[in-house]
Order: sequence, then structure tokens, then C-alpha cells
Amino acid sequence: MVAAMDKLTLIQSVAVLMELAAPLVVGALAGPMFKRFMFRKLRSRLGPWVEDLVNSPANRLSSLFFVAVMLGLAVFCHPSNVTEALAWLQAHPGLLPVQPTPFLLRVVFHGAAFSCAYNLAALPLAQSSREDGEAGRAG
Repeated sequence: MVAAMDKLTLIQSVAVLMELAAPLVVGALAGPMFKRFMFRKLRSRLGPWVEDLVNSPANRLSSLFFVAVMLGLAVFCHPSNVTEALAWLQAHPGLLPVQPTPFLLRVVFHGAAFSCAYNLAALPLAQSSREDGEAGRAG
């Protein structure tokens, strides 16, 4: 009986870990895929000025700010903070147009975690020498 209880606890722990890690993993996979496949199509349709805009220092700074905001939102809505977050939101009733619930906080946590990982993975960086070579051959 004790061994079965330990196995059940282990399964529940793994399920909780997967629930928390899934949006991070999906976001970390989707970000580079967008950068690798879709950004090339956008660049070919809209022209090279899009790449200059995406790789600009202002865009990098705004992306880092957005990641920080999403990270803060994910920490606020994390399942371990549900009671404190609900109490704070109920103390400030004019902030949300809907009644905050634990489910709503869970959905916001998953969305913020996905968005944070996605934007970190697709963070615009300076062109590498490989990309410079590809741009030179394309032009």
C-alpha cells in the first residue's frame, strides 16, 4: 500500500511539473521555428527593411521589457501564489473587467509563460556571420 502511495505521489508530482513546464517548452520551440521559417517568408515579401527594423536596438530593448513584464505576470499568477494573487485582486476590484478565479490565474500563467519563452527564444540578435553570408548570396 505504501509503495502504491509513493508511486501515486510521484505521478502527481510529474504531472504538476509537466503542467508548469509545458508552456515554457512549447514557447521555446515555437520561437525559433517562427524565426527560422516564417521570418524568412516575411522578409522575402516585405523586403530587407523588415530585418533592419527587427534587429534594431530599440526592438531588442522593447522585447526585453516585454519579457520582463510577462515574467512578472507569470510569477504573480503562478499556482503557488494563487491565494495571495486572488486576495490582492479582490482588494483592487477595478483592475479587471471580470471576476478573478483560480482558473483565470492558471490560464494567465500559462499564457505569460509561453509568451516569455517564445519571446526569449525569438529575441532579435545581431546577424551572425552565417546569416550575413546567406544575405550576400541572396542579394
